[in-house]
Amino acid sequence: MLILRMLSGIFLLAAALALIAEVTNAQLGIPGAPLTPVYKQLADAAPAALKAMEQAVSKLHPLLWDPVLLSILRLPAWISLGSIGAVLGILGRRRYQRIRVFTN
Repeated sequence: MLILRMLSGIFLLAAALALIAEVTNAQLGIPGAPLTPVYKQLADAAPAALKAMEQAVSKLHPLLWDPVLLSILRLPAWISLGSIGAVLGILGRRRYQRIRVFTN
């Protein structure tokens, strides 16, 4: 569970950094800045990795790439990273047991 909480923190930190970058771009006047999708960021930063990911996922099933993964990649980076971090945080939370004391 500690690993899930650590991964959650890393994803939430990355989401915060992505949101700060988007807000900075919006203040500079770059059009469409607060909603830059992950797909565009990956295409700009690592087009070969994006192409390899598309080929690998399409080999599994062609419908897995186009409607499923592309719809996730069209979300802004801070939303997708933040939601992954939130889910990992929920899965990695500590579960407390109630202490039941019965007295006679």
